[in-house]
Amino acid sequence: ANLSGKSSEFDVTFFEPWLFDRPISGRGNVYKWKREYDEYTKDSLGGELGIGFPLGIDEYTRGTITYAFDRANVTDVADTAALEIKDMAGRNVTSSMTFVVKRDSRDRFWNTTKGSLNSISFEYAGGILGGDVYFNKYLGRSAWYFPLWHDTVFMAQGRWGYITKRSGGKLPVYQKFRIGGLNTVRGFDYASISPKDPLTGDRIGGEKMMIYNFEYRFPLFKEAGIVGLFFMDMGNVFSKDESYTFSGIKKSVGTGIRWYSPLGPLRLEYGKVLSPKEDEPSGNWEFSIGGVF
Repeated sequence: ANLSGKSSEFDVTFFEPWLFDRPISGRGNVYKWKREYDEYTKDSLGGELGIGFPLGIDEYTRGTITYAFDRANVTDVADTAALEIKDMAGRNVTSSMTFVVKRDSRDRFWNTTKGSLNSISFEYAGGILGGDVYFNKYLGRSAWYFPLWHDTVFMAQGRWGYITKRSGGKLPVYQKFRIGGLNTVRGFDYASISPKDPLTGDRIGGEKMMIYNFEYRFPLFKEAGIVGLFFMDMGNVFSKDESYTFSGIKKSVGTGIRWYSPLGPLRLEYGKVLSPKEDEPSGNWEFSIGGVF
């Protein structure tokens, strides 16, 4: 359960990393999730079933196939909202299959000191799978960890995405890309980096995105597992008519601490926005505790 002033999430997940005594993983979950955006409120009910398996390339490379079903109800849409937001008011059903190839050679998931994580994925929604949301979504990720002097670590990561609507269904704003916040570009408000409707100024998401993160981590209290870090984040989201470009890319720098506490992984980080615009914050403190597997 995750509760806050703007969102509530209830999630039950089952994960078996060694299914039927074979190197096959099985995963299933159901969830009920509600979040209040500035432009609308989205209330979702859904679940996923997935299976992972080695591809026989090496010990680090696996494939994953996941089926997902999501029934989202969009409410609290203002009369003056952008047309794309008005069009998704009411019920939206997404039925999709996602195919992933991932190579993960990290020495550990939390406070990684060496190795890399590289993945590509393709999600197909609608069509023969049903629902009224139709799209193809492509994602790529590459993260590299380099051990340095005195138990310090440098991390460089890039993430890219592209989504396109197919004929026969719709592509809601919430399926498009919006970035900003603790796990994308720190210092910016959550999901605040997005193309805007030219008439209303509402954030309507984009069909293309890219994110780059750079971190230098160092031990603060080694025996307690507390580390400090300095970081620089960059990223942006583009509409389907725009090209990927570094011109105007959003940037931030900052610092923080991480601790594998008795309650789970803890993060406290501050990001300062570089050259913020009038409607952007100068920076933000962000905190999280817990994690996923």
